[in-house]
Amino acid sequence: MEPKKLQKLFLIDGSALAYRSYFAFIQNPLINSRGENTSAIYGFVRTLFKIIDEEKPAYMGVVFDTSEPTFRHKAYKAYKATREKMPEEMSGQLPRLKEVIEALRIPIIEVPGYEADDVLATLALQARQKGLDVYLVTSDKDLMQIVSPDIKIYNLRRRIDEAEILDPQAVEEKMGVPPEKIVDFLALVGDTSDNIPGVPQVGKKTAKDLLQELGSLEDILNHLDQVQRKSIRESLEKNLDQARISQKLVTLDFHAPVELDLDLLRLKEPDHEKVIQLFTSLEFNSLLSRFSANHVIDDSHYHTVQTREQLASLLDELQKAGHFTFDLETTSQNPMMAQIVGFSFSCKHGEAFYLPVAPPPKTADAFEVLRLQTKDGADIDLKASLKP
Repeated sequence: MEPKKLQKLFLIDGSALAYRSYFAFIQNPLINSRGENTSAIYGFVRTLFKIIDEEKPAYMGVVFDTSEPTFRHKAYKAYKATREKMPEEMSGQLPRLKEVIEALRIPIIEVPGYEADDVLATLALQARQKGLDVYLVTSDKDLMQIVSPDIKIYNLRRRIDEAEILDPQAVEEKMGVPPEKIVDFLALVGDTSDNIPGVPQVGKKTAKDLLQELGSLEDILNHLDQVQRKSIRESLEKNLDQARISQKLVTLDFHAPVELDLDLLRLKEPDHEKVIQLFTSLEFNSLLSRFSANHVIDDSHYHTVQTREQLASLLDELQKAGHFTFDLETTSQNPMMAQIVGFSFSCKHGEAFYLPVAPPPKTADAFEVLRLQTKDGADIDLKASLKP
């Protein structure tokens, strides 16, 4: 008898995902007919839909940072002092982004005076106690410290459509140390993105070796005579306080004042009318097909082509049908700047296939489908959607 699968909870680092979505399109930003940059919103929503479609979570929530200072700012004045100000084109999208999230009926969680990381960690630990399978959607290394068999990182890569699941083994393979040593590892190497100093001259390999040989950061600092390399030993001696403050800065607060509310977090049917209104205003034409003002769309017959086998199956379907509708999805209204992001095919009402074209060789695969179909004389209804 197979073990019962745990229900999934996806907790999303909203600020991090918004940043990543904005910069994913930085070379070819998504600009609507009113001249508004919508890259952050579009990328964010596509990631939400990818998670919902592929991971099928029972619960979901989005956690945003607030503007209030945290204990880290009070403990270390230079904390995040070197971080560049959020671009105005991005900050201007956040109110509308939150409107979209609310229309999708996904709760937004903000706790003044606490970073999103601390709120995510607090909720994740509470959810684990309730027997949920927790996924933290983030690229922040700090959250690796709470990874366990029941709490995983849904790690965002450079492309908004790419992610990797980090369990304890994957964290150790990626960082060189297990989750329980992530705090001490980051305290030694520092983190330039948050202006956490770490210990000068101690890089990732050195930190890994020290932790493997001596145990914890405290063990290292208490047994400096056992550090073989003179330059590293002297650097540690000169920067004892800096190492400890770095440790404090990277340690998550598991007691943020927030309670896990599963009724609130349970994934609900979106407000279709509001979503359609927002997507129409934003000109997210390729996302509108997901919704109907009059009924709930059954997406069980809408397929994303992700493997060669699925591509072959799609080709077979198109050849048998003889007639199909084809929709081209791009990143911009401007045909001189637009990049193709995917093709949609439909042979009959209520069933459709979406073929993302990047990265290569999927672009070549997609055009091969069209080449074969036009060569075989299939009847194609061609539609180019030069809007996101």
